[in-house]
Amino acid sequence: MNQHDFSEIEQALSVLDAAVSVPEAHGCLCGALCMMPGFSAQHWLRELLPDPAEGGAVPDSLVIEGVLAQLYTTTLEALRGEEMSFAPLLPDDELPLTQRIAALAQWSQGFLYGFGIGAPTVSEALPDDVNEILRDFSQIARATDTESAGGDEEEQAYTELVEYLRAAVQLVHDDLAELRTNRKTALSH
Repeated sequence: MNQHDFSEIEQALSVLDAAVSVPEAHGCLCGALCMMPGFSAQHWLRELLPDPAEGGAVPDSLVIEGVLAQLYTTTLEALRGEEMSFAPLLPDDELPLTQRIAALAQWSQGFLYGFGIGAPTVSEALPDDVNEILRDFSQIARATDTESAGGDEEEQAYTELVEYLRAAVQLVHDDLAELRTNRKTALSH
């Protein structure tokens, strides 16, 4: 995703009165896709948007079928693909480091929320590495940086965290493939 896409998605969420940021929305999508077979774009939007019956905006089909549908599709394809092309949707590196750290925390928070939508049952034990990643994401979700000087070391640490997120999400998605298959099979019976 480039910055132009980020801005389009931000605008689409604003038009739809979504109460979440772009990073949080994308994190939610990724967490849910890791856990739930058949998690559709419509399911995702229901999680993000206020209920129209409670005064929320009625989703604009052009927005839903446009930029948000494209984000859903490209994210799903990246997670399922062999190329390891998945990347968390975060703001451009030109923004101050404090804003990017906040977005990283929002993304992680969204991932945990999306993952929780499809929470495993007692009989569905998660692999140890997935549990460790979830703990790490919980720590990242609490990240704040109000006094960053934005030096080279801090930029490097941020870059490493983004790369960790990218690889960790791909690992979680791959490690839970059997769980999603079992759930899909159970739903079809």
